[in-house]
Amino acid sequence: MKQSKSFCYIALFIFVLIGCEYKPTVTATRGSTHMLVSEDISSIISKEVEEFERYYPEAKISYSAIQSRDAVVQLLNDSVKLIAIPRNLNPEEWEVVKKYKLYIDTFKVAYDGLLLFVNKNNPLNQITTEELHKILSGNKKSWKNGNKIIIATGSSNSGLNEFLQKGLLQNSKIGAIIYPCSTSKQVIDLVSKNELLLGIIGSSWLNNLPEECKIISVGDKNYQRESNSTLEYFTPHPAHIYRNYYPLKRPIYLVGRNLIGGVEDGFITFVSSINGQKIFTNNNLVPATMPVRLISLTSE
Repeated sequence: MKQSKSFCYIALFIFVLIGCEYKPTVTATRGSTHMLVSEDISSIISKEVEEFERYYPEAKISYSAIQSRDAVVQLLNDSVKLIAIPRNLNPEEWEVVKKYKLYIDTFKVAYDGLLLFVNKNNPLNQITTEELHKILSGNKKSWKNGNKIIIATGSSNSGLNEFLQKGLLQNSKIGAIIYPCSTSKQVIDLVSKNELLLGIIGSSWLNNLPEECKIISVGDKNYQRESNSTLEYFTPHPAHIYRNYYPLKRPIYLVGRNLIGGVEDGFITFVSSINGQKIFTNNNLVPATMPVRLISLTSE
C-alpha cells in the first residue's frame, strides 16, 4: 500500500514538471539591459530602441546619452555590455582589449555625416574642407565682416570633437574658439540665436533644425562626382553620403562586450535587419548592412 502511494506522488510530481512550460528569463527578445549612446547620435538610436521594444514587448532597453570616449571607457571597465558610438574603437582602445583579453564585438550599422549650420542671418552658405581646417586650427579667426568665429559643438570627449581633431586636423589640436555644448539641442538653440556661431552636430539631427538656421554645403576636391569636374559643394544628404560626395562622413557602430545571447544580441540583430535599417533611411542616414537603391526623379 505504501509503495502504491509513493508511486502516485512520483507520478504526480513528474506530471507537474511536464505541465509547466519553462521560459528562460533572458533571451534575445526577453529581458532588460542598459546601454550607453554617444549624444550626437542619440536621436536616431532612441528611435531604434523604441521600435525594437514595439516589436518585442518583453524586451526593455534603457539608455544614457554621454560622450563617445566616456562610453568606450565604461564598456572596457565592464560597466555596460553595449554602446553606440560614431566610430570604431581606436588603436589605443584595441590595445586595452588585447592586453586584458576582453571579448569585444563591433558592428557597423549605418553612416551619418557631420552637419554644419549657421544662423540664417549669417551670409555663409558653403565652405571647403580646407577653409574648415583653417578655422579649426585657429589660422582663420574671423568672418568676412570681422566678427570672431566661434564653433558650437560637443565637448573634448565627444564623437564630434574626435572626428574633427583626428579626421580633419590629422591629430593636431583644435585652435579655434570652441563653445563646448553638452547636447546637440543646446548647439541648435545657440546657433538659432547667434549669428557668430558655426554649429557642428550629427546629421541625424537635421530634422530638428528650426527655420532660424541654415545648412552649410561642404566642398572637397577629393570628393566629387568626377575627378575632372569643378569643385562642387554638398549637404549631408543620404545620397551624397552613400556616393562618397560628402567629405564629412562617419560610420556608426554598436559595440558589445561578453555577448551571450541576451537582449543586447537581439537589439544588434534588429538594428542590422531590414526593419532597423529602414529607420536609418527614414532619418537622413545611410544603412550599412542592407543594399541601397537610389531613385532618380526627372521631369519631362
